[in-house]
Amino acid sequence: MTFDDLVAQQVQQNAALNKLTGAVNDLLVTIQRDAARRRWQPFCGRGKQVEFFIHKRAAILRWITAYNASGANTYFVQVHDFAPTPPIEGTNAEITPLPLAAQTTNSLDCGEEGCPFDRGIYVCASTTDTYKTIATSNDLFIYALWRPA
Repeated sequence: MTFDDLVAQQVQQNAALNKLTGAVNDLLVTIQRDAARRRWQPFCGRGKQVEFFIHKRAAILRWITAYNASGANTYFVQVHDFAPTPPIEGTNAEITPLPLAAQTTNSLDCGEEGCPFDRGIYVCASTTDTYKTIATSNDLFIYALWRPA
């Protein structure tokens, strides 16, 4: 075997190793993206509001905590499977509404697997429990844990 043959063989081996290294790096990037997609993310409503979109695409809700800043009104925190626009008045909530007396906090834990929402997670303060009747004042603080579906 000549020196040129050895050099050519080394070049081929280096090319094969570079190709393998690239494939392994691509696999690691895919694994990291998948892990990030499955990581729970916090959502903070950043102030008093009457409605929130937690996410406008398919997502999973782990838990939600709400505070009613109203001095007198009782609300029901409703979670709807809607995006990109809010559900219309009279729409039923996807999961049991959270009753929220004036100046109280309440939470809903959907378990380790969470509650799936196919179109997005929309949360609102409603004056009725069974269907959406949007509250008239921005009295709701919200904090939630969610992740993309």
